[in-house]
Amino acid sequence: MKKLHNSRGETLVEVLASILIASLSVALLFGCVMASTNMDRDAQKLDKEHYKALTAAEMQSGTGTPGTVELQNKENSMEGSLSIEIYGDTGLYSYKRAG
Repeated sequence: MKKLHNSRGETLVEVLASILIASLSVALLFGCVMASTNMDRDAQKLDKEHYKALTAAEMQSGTGTPGTVELQNKENSMEGSLSIEIYGDTGLYSYKRAG
């Protein structure tokens, strides 16, 4: 009964438990931030490659003529080509797979 009415403060176990919970929370937050940073970096790489291929398609000479765009995947060291037809007007291009 005396222990229930004791107002001396928190015990050492309670302090250690709260420090453990706080440190685990910070570690999880740090892990989430790192994963988010890695996903953002990968997305920016993919966007750069996508817009590079799109720009190459738009730079083909003449509209409506088939052309070939060279595509590269630097992560897998894969290369390939894609035959496309470009159509549209100046400033607004579209393309489709030739064939």
